[in-house]
Amino acid sequence: MTEQSRFFRWIYRALALSGLLIVSMIAYVFVREALFPELWPASHTIEISGASGNKGASTIRMHVGSVTRIKGSAVKMIEMTTVSRGTGSLRSGGRNYGDDIRNLIFIVEGQPEAKWLFEKNGQRLRSIQQVCACDDRAQSGDAPTTAIFLEVIRTDSDGDGELDWGDRPVPALLRPDGSGYAELGPSVENILDTSLSEDGERFGLLINDGGKLLYREYAITDFSLHSEQVLTELDR
Repeated sequence: MTEQSRFFRWIYRALALSGLLIVSMIAYVFVREALFPELWPASHTIEISGASGNKGASTIRMHVGSVTRIKGSAVKMIEMTTVSRGTGSLRSGGRNYGDDIRNLIFIVEGQPEAKWLFEKNGQRLRSIQQVCACDDRAQSGDAPTTAIFLEVIRTDSDGDGELDWGDRPVPALLRPDGSGYAELGPSVENILDTSLSEDGERFGLLINDGGKLLYREYAITDFSLHSEQVLTELDR
């Protein structure tokens, strides 16, 4: 056997051993996360009460999500999401996290305590949008946030056993600091677009509901309904 043949044999053995180690690591991660997830709790996961402030309530496994600065204010908004079960990843610390946002925490500079938006975590937030004139190209991109718009899913309207994108959302508004939460009527089929009037005093919603295309305007001062217009019948 030549020296060159021996060299390549050792190379093949090293590659085979490396492949075996990789397969072993994949198998270990799968067994750890898929079969015995509770034995290795993820560092990003916390157990919180199903009802804020109620220590006797059942707990929910949640993840402290992204932090968003509210434009033009000293407020930070933190998303609280539920943990998705399944095989994890090394980047996430061994567990996958979904975008199932259940609650929001507001931190206001100068205030000693943070504020939870909802007392309970049973709802799902389908959309979170800062309402400001900054979306208008004619306006300054530094325009402060006037309000925060949410699409809140509270009921399993499609009957699939989950709160998801197929369920009817409830439109809602709140102040930039997380106060003044107000739901803008009952749930609707679909919210197509939002807008802010040029004077910043009215918030507009373009809605598809009940076979009609509707446009509603709400006063920014108190979030009350200002006007409603049926643009067209969709099931004609």
